[in-house]
Amino acid sequence: MLSSKIAQSIVDRTMKILEVQVNIMDANAVIIASGNPKRIGKFHAGAEKVLKTGKKLIISNGEAQRMEGVRPGITLPIEFKGKIIGAVGMQGDSEKAEAFGEVLKLTAELMLEQASIKEEIYLEQRARESLFTDLLTGHWREYEWHFLRRAELLNFELEKTYLVMSAKFFAPEDHSPLKNQSEEELSYQRRIQLEGRLAGTQLLGGRLICCFVGDEIALLYQMPERGETGSNEFISRIAAAVQEILNQNGGRRPVVAVGGVAQDWKEICKVYGDAKNVMQFSRLFQAEETICYYQDYRMEHMLAAVPKEVRRDFWHGILDPILKRDMEHRIQCLSTMQTYFKNELNTVQTAEQLFLHRNTLLFRLTKIREATGLAPQRFHDAIQLDIALLLMKMDEAEMDGEERTR
Repeated sequence: MLSSKIAQSIVDRTMKILEVQVNIMDANAVIIASGNPKRIGKFHAGAEKVLKTGKKLIISNGEAQRMEGVRPGITLPIEFKGKIIGAVGMQGDSEKAEAFGEVLKLTAELMLEQASIKEEIYLEQRARESLFTDLLTGHWREYEWHFLRRAELLNFELEKTYLVMSAKFFAPEDHSPLKNQSEEELSYQRRIQLEGRLAGTQLLGGRLICCFVGDEIALLYQMPERGETGSNEFISRIAAAVQEILNQNGGRRPVVAVGGVAQDWKEICKVYGDAKNVMQFSRLFQAEETICYYQDYRMEHMLAAVPKEVRRDFWHGILDPILKRDMEHRIQCLSTMQTYFKNELNTVQTAEQLFLHRNTLLFRLTKIREATGLAPQRFHDAIQLDIALLLMKMDEAEMDGEERTR
């Protein structure tokens, strides 16, 4: 309960306030913190008496000479939650000891109580984060009854409806006021500050809950019980409000991915997975929007669920005739198709973006048809070509990710 770390903190702070030599002894009358490091670990006979009697002890010069490890001054019991857990001693003449003794005792007890409250808050916060993480990852399935009990003890309202989101910063913060600290310390402090701004925030009648999962921020918005809260417009307003808060984090660009609304707490894991996938897809396809939605990436979700071998066979079967050609021809065909499909088969807009004459564009499209057997101008063929490009990009991204983890 009275750790050496907390005790030394109390010593250092009280010595600055009272400008006296201070020692703190544990329940065994051993000095665990002191303004004189050489005294740490030594037995204090005066503290032993104080611990037995529960009363303060003023020690004169003569008495100090007859007692082990004791200097003239005063020693008082440290009480916490109705129990004596140690003693605090102050070196000095009896007059000064009497004047400052009770102040020293009170200061030590108040600081100990403050440290205890801080620790309780920290432990509760970690417990909430653990519960939240289990909810998001689906680990609750391994021990559902115990999970529900934890949620009840922490007053987590599982019966509510939640909008599930994920957020991430993609640009480094260039203007940090804490320049002399390590990146790890900065990252931890940013997390604490950001969680403080987000957690419990009231937005449009609902409340935010958040925690970090890796380098992403998982966000649950507890939907209000009244009003048109399920509309796309309302969800967009919430996402925009969250992004506005994130934008206050100091120059880094946040992206918010909206998975959707979970009507039941057991759906939260799945919807959070959707939000994470949306984040990945938006980065993979270099989307410019800073708020992205699940409904905009439904096809990508479906294709991601297809077995790798099936995906690979599909896009290789269509694109290999192009990929086996020289680099210049390969890049030309791929960029032409990507731009053409992005412009919804509009040849005028595509030619403008590629800085080509329309006839040159048509010539390229013809070459693509000859190579693949699929005409980009035909809707059915364009779908196959577009899906092949999409699958190729997804597989390449997966391979890059696997390489980075090796």
